[in-house]
Amino acid sequence: MFDSMRIRSTKTLVLLALVASLTFFGCIGPRGWAGTVVDGEGLVIGSMNGKILRLDFLARQEKRQFPAAGEWEWEPDSVGGGSFLDCAGTGQFAGGKIYGIPVVVDNFVYIGTYDGRVFAIDARESDNVHTEWSYDIGSAIVGGVAVHNNVVYVGASDGSLYALDATTTSTDGALKEGFETFQAGDKIWSTPVVQDGVVYFGSLDHRLYAIDSQTGAPKWDEPFKAEGAIASTPLVAGGVVYFGAFDSNFYALYAGSGELKWDEPFKADNWFWTTALYSDGVIYAGSLDHNVYAIDAGSGQAKWDEPFKTDSPLLSSPVVSAGVLVVASENGKVYGLDPDSGREIWDDAVDLKVDVHAALTAVDGKVYINALNNKVYSIQAADGRASWNKSLSE
Repeated sequence: MFDSMRIRSTKTLVLLALVASLTFFGCIGPRGWAGTVVDGEGLVIGSMNGKILRLDFLARQEKRQFPAAGEWEWEPDSVGGGSFLDCAGTGQFAGGKIYGIPVVVDNFVYIGTYDGRVFAIDARESDNVHTEWSYDIGSAIVGGVAVHNNVVYVGASDGSLYALDATTTSTDGALKEGFETFQAGDKIWSTPVVQDGVVYFGSLDHRLYAIDSQTGAPKWDEPFKAEGAIASTPLVAGGVVYFGAFDSNFYALYAGSGELKWDEPFKADNWFWTTALYSDGVIYAGSLDHNVYAIDAGSGQAKWDEPFKTDSPLLSSPVVSAGVLVVASENGKVYGLDPDSGREIWDDAVDLKVDVHAALTAVDGKVYINALNNKVYSIQAADGRASWNKSLSE
């Protein structure tokens, strides 16, 4: 356990580091922390320097000749003007850094960038990947986008939740007709989640919102108010919305009403930044207190005798693959845990020796990690053995 002074100090340092990443480093250096998404036998990845790439993971683990068929790279056009703080004034902010996970629907890739633009990328032909349309919100996008029923939902730092028409024929993009852009009380860094016609998202105003996906009207009588900012992406499972906040609490709300499900929120010793994982009735959540927690989804009680302690804060979301819970701490240590007990399964943690902020991705017993050195790593979930890695800067 941390004492109260150390907790406050850790929170302050982490927040300063994150703000720095979203301003200075996000403007002039190869930074961002987009995760990866599986597309058939490929990974679609947002690189740390603002590109979108597709890698054929099957070809790479079989060590075929590269670039393999179906691999491609896309980069947004540069932007200019603006002030130093919005990055454009440096003249080096080429198209914007990417912090959210790309979304792939029918061979189209959708992303939002820190310079405030949303892109629809036509990837149907690997030798002709191009921008289908882009929409300039004009405010920094820190979270990712959600795509549902031909609509792209995205929150921005101006506190607005936008809905865009994914099928527009205009190269400039278009807002969805009939949807009134929703205004929260502060920045939206949370990636929205759409479930059963409702869009769920958090805001730095401490509130969790539920709005109608067609109209933008509120679905709950009042948004739920936590005691701290909400930057994590909500997790919706079994009619319940799960999320952690900067008040060190993890909450469960009934999706239909926004009312608390658990008698009390689950308490950690520091903030929750990451998106939690639901697996077999258990919620796995990492905190800035260095701990991985297993929480009974029904009762809100701890499932393990003790949380698992890592070497540094947890900013990356975990995965379960090959029966192993895989988590990565900020300093690049990757752990393989028994989901039932929280004990280590691997002989040793994998030390990537580079910071990890992006969510992990798993498929076919492999875990993929997009690290801050602009490399993607593939490791075996069963034992932590390295499979391959690829620099995205080449």
